[in-house]
Amino acid sequence: MSATDPGRQGVISVCIPTWNAAAWIEETLGRILDQEGPELDVVVCDDASEDDTCALARAAGRGRVRVFANDERLGLSGNWNRAIGHAEGEYLCLFGQDDAAYPGWAATLHGLLEAHPDAVMAFGRRDFDFVTEDARSTFEYFAEEYPGLIDGAYARLGLRIEPRAMVRESMRLGFLLNLVGEPSFVLVRRSHPAVRAGFDERFRQLVDWEFYTRLFTSGPVVRTDEVVGAYRIHKAAASYANRNDGTAYREQIPFLELLEDRYRGLLGWTGRRRLRARLRGVRRWQAEERRRAESG
Repeated sequence: MSATDPGRQGVISVCIPTWNAAAWIEETLGRILDQEGPELDVVVCDDASEDDTCALARAAGRGRVRVFANDERLGLSGNWNRAIGHAEGEYLCLFGQDDAAYPGWAATLHGLLEAHPDAVMAFGRRDFDFVTEDARSTFEYFAEEYPGLIDGAYARLGLRIEPRAMVRESMRLGFLLNLVGEPSFVLVRRSHPAVRAGFDERFRQLVDWEFYTRLFTSGPVVRTDEVVGAYRIHKAAASYANRNDGTAYREQIPFLELLEDRYRGLLGWTGRRRLRARLRGVRRWQAEERRRAESG
């Protein structure tokens, strides 16, 4: 079904891109299929897994899950795009293979967009589930610094956020703090042009945040302080690998360069100057890191 098609009215397409998800997919699907409220169109799009992900998904799907398997690996963002291409609903959620939907997750996000027909996106808060202690130590930022930063941002933004307010708050934090969160806890309208364009496959770590920056300039965003699910952090997660191999840091410069061009008219002279200063700071920091690595 084309992204320009309005889709099945009121239906949420929950698209789950997977790769070697055998350890998680049964629980993930179970929690989604147990949701009450809106009708769900559940899709699993597997990126040539080396385990039994597809067989487990079909068995756990209870006849309510459409499973697609890629013939060859597309990579993270490529598979995200393939997954959302199978969506048929009016609304779309890209759900992480190892994340957890709490009871009421679907009804809460669906209710927000139904109540705000002009909103382009709805999102809720999430818990951080550190599956192992080494995950907690590696991502200590999420346990210690991030909660205070995001609480402050949400207090300033409120529950309904206009485009300029979202850009202003993002700029205040240097655009390097994802104010929305992971896709599992976000609902968008599938007919939106950003969905039609898909995820930018140049990015792996910042791919969701880049996508949101295209959405929230086109209309209001609504959110809830309700915790609607859990984002799981563990060694097999893509974010873990992206942090350890430097992807999360390398993507900052092209991302900020992209935003400098994209938001030229929205930021004004002061905002553009601040963004350029942030970009220079990231370049200096990365150059110092390279020098330290070469000398060490």
